[in-house]
Amino acid sequence: MSTYVTVLSLLADGVGPETIARKLDRREDAVRGMIETMARRGHVERIDCADGTCSSCPMADACGPMESPVQYVVSEAGWQLVDDPAVEE
Repeated sequence: MSTYVTVLSLLADGVGPETIARKLDRREDAVRGMIETMARRGHVERIDCADGTCSSCPMADACGPMESPVQYVVSEAGWQLVDDPAVEE
């Protein structure tokens, strides 16, 4: 499994960028850069939790203590990669 799909899978499991970086022994800025690339490609959607929109967030019930005020939700296109890593990234 590629690092890209591994990061995407961890995001799908609700793991934050800081923890992903530790788990994969990568620099946090490199992981965040990869996640921003995922957002540009439509594989994840960025949710800014700092603006107090929790009541309208589809993930509000699933959130626990957050590492950062920005969370990422895997999109349908991202799930296709997680479910079938042979699909081109």
